[in-house]
Amino acid sequence: YKGKIFSGVYVGEQNFGGMTEMEAKEFIENFNNRMAKESLDFNFQRDKDSGNQHFKFSVVPADDSSVEMIRLNSDTSAAKLMAVGRSGNFFKDLWQPLYFGLVYSITESVDVVIDEKFIASLQKYMAGLRDQPYNASIKITNMFPLAYEVVPEHYGVDFDFERLETDLQKNLFSMSLASVFIHKKEFKPEVSVADLEPLLGKLPNVLNYGDLGLNFIDPQTKRRRDWGIGPTLYTDWLEVRRENGG
Repeated sequence: YKGKIFSGVYVGEQNFGGMTEMEAKEFIENFNNRMAKESLDFNFQRDKDSGNQHFKFSVVPADDSSVEMIRLNSDTSAAKLMAVGRSGNFFKDLWQPLYFGLVYSITESVDVVIDEKFIASLQKYMAGLRDQPYNASIKITNMFPLAYEVVPEHYGVDFDFERLETDLQKNLFSMSLASVFIHKKEFKPEVSVADLEPLLGKLPNVLNYGDLGLNFIDPQTKRRRDWGIGPTLYTDWLEVRRENGG
């Protein structure tokens, strides 16, 4: 096995034993090519009464076919497989190759690179299927006289993209293109209608501050520009947030 990966070294179900480092690298690159060509398979359940729905999603962005948003690092992976049983310890390296080949097999993982753009693209693709939560809010409908309505909070169910990325990594660590199930999780709003009730009496005071003054000084010309933004405009920007600690 001089210059070759020792027998009994696996990645998933694939035995890399007997391959040279270059052959292992080429094998992993072929997997990358297959992944780019066939795309990745995902499935999810829209609701509890429906069956799983499958779809394919490409690891290559539509606007740049030269980029792979997900790939296996063939250089570092092949080097890691080659290093199994070659620790530098003379006595250990003497018996480990025989142990791997005759008694025991060792399963290694390859190095996976997932660009954050892939998850962002998948989130965008599935945006229409998500039921996102939102906080209770106050919507100003008239300034003079003051009138408003309270929009109640909404409990939402969204896809668990963090878990999806972890499950996808587990598949790819073992060079598997098995379908990945996308789990859901419930999201609870941070602000409820009950939280807004103590604030409603203070609303006139907030809006009586008048105009907001903004200014900008050009760093080159040193000229200053000023703007006044009245309540009729900034009432659309009002948002209630829970501070740290409640």
